[in-house]
Amino acid sequence: MFAGRLDVAPFASVFFLLLIFLLLMTHLAPVPGVPVELPDADLPDAAAGPDWLVVVMDGAGRTYFNQQIITDDRLREELTTRLQSAGTPLPLVLQADAGVPLEDLVRFYALCRSAGIGKVKLQTRPPLHASRPRGWLP
Repeated sequence: MFAGRLDVAPFASVFFLLLIFLLLMTHLAPVPGVPVELPDADLPDAAAGPDWLVVVMDGAGRTYFNQQIITDDRLREELTTRLQSAGTPLPLVLQADAGVPLEDLVRFYALCRSAGIGKVKLQTRPPLHASRPRGWLP
């Protein structure tokens, strides 16, 4: 049935082609949502739960709610409506780009307070390198 030596070259070429395809596949498929570079922070708890409202602020100063660009007045109306229909305090998570100025964050917090949202969390991503304990030497 099989006579001769096994040629490894075709198997290796198919393996490397599949490897290249898998590595490039992440760049070929678009990621859904608004592209935001979250700030790094080492926080112990998760920022959002399944029932949280999510608002996104990108680096250009645009605000998104439910994957749609929204103005401040319309966002205040939408948050007030959601709060009245829920009947319970609604927590909100803000996914703000690392380049968003502090004035925009304060303006957003004031908007949430005026809409009746009492709990606002800023979503971060964990740092790339784990923090070392104080006094740690290699």
